[in-house]
Amino acid sequence: MIYELSHLRQLIDILLHKKAVESYDAAKLEMDIKNESLRILASIQHNTLCLAFESGKSYLIHHQKSLCVMLHELQKESDCAASFATAVQHIDDLLSELECLFPFYFDYHMPVSLNRLKKTEKTLNNNVNKFAEILATSALEMSTLNSLKMLFSELLTNKRNISYHQAIYLEVFSEAITIDILLVGKTIRITDIILIIVSHNFNHPAFYHFCCTYFNSEMDKCENMMDQYQLLNFYKKTVQQVFEVSALSYHTGLPPINEALLRYLEAELDYLKSMETKAEDLSSDGILDQNFKVNLTVRQLAIFIHLQVEAGIINVKSPKALHQYVTRHYSTADRDKISEKSFKNAYYGNAAKDIVKVIDKLAIMLALAQEKY
Repeated sequence: MIYELSHLRQLIDILLHKKAVESYDAAKLEMDIKNESLRILASIQHNTLCLAFESGKSYLIHHQKSLCVMLHELQKESDCAASFATAVQHIDDLLSELECLFPFYFDYHMPVSLNRLKKTEKTLNNNVNKFAEILATSALEMSTLNSLKMLFSELLTNKRNISYHQAIYLEVFSEAITIDILLVGKTIRITDIILIIVSHNFNHPAFYHFCCTYFNSEMDKCENMMDQYQLLNFYKKTVQQVFEVSALSYHTGLPPINEALLRYLEAELDYLKSMETKAEDLSSDGILDQNFKVNLTVRQLAIFIHLQVEAGIINVKSPKALHQYVTRHYSTADRDKISEKSFKNAYYGNAAKDIVKVIDKLAIMLALAQEKY
């Protein structure tokens, strides 16, 4: 233990050992902890200022870590929270003073105290509620609103790992995006919200997952691969053009959110290119140039293909690739050109009359097979 903190350490040990604290006057112990905290603050302040920057920074961080250890030990005793409240408050105040007096020396990557966490949590919850109220007046879908609210409400789920840096970031960030979204107004779209959050470099894994899920859902609405290309390139362009308004990021150990999203969009574009290249190779062999017309409707064809997949006749790793293949190389009794969206809807949604029609065709096939064998 550092020399300046040795007496405070002894006082904390008295609190942590029930037998020792019983033989110690409670009021005197509280006063001793208060006076010792004040003395330590004056001593650290004096010694830090007498040292060169790097030495002073190392000196202060060393003391900060020791104080955090004592604070953590006290906070673990949740069943005795009332008797430890004074000691926790004094050490927490001491750390706050050091942060205020020496902002360029303080280690912001260390976990925050419970008191500081409660302050951050209150600020965040207030701003999230304002955020939700603003979005409630927009035309966004309720599922999207709930997803966004859940995203921000769960930011403090893993409370023990929130650092001073992240606490400061969340307080500033939650207020800033609320103001930015209010300025856009009721016509705000989900892409507007994503770009606002990206501009503040909120590189939380949950937000990255939210964006990727949204991009995927929008791609699934596309009629064909060309529309998917256009949509992905549009998202890529908009993310590239985002103007960063914050020099801070939520997680200093992770890449900026715009870089992460651009890598994801690039990977999706590369996948489409590989699918296109594969199609060109097959086409050069004359495989994909053929077009087959079936005496079924789109819904009936989708059921017929789905049954072959379920029975293991057709093995596919990606249902999406199968849908694209069928829509490119089949025409039906009711349509010469099948859209991927209509085939997908029919593939997962079956009408009774269409199933009966497919069963009739399968019965004919079975009868023909029995005649031959």
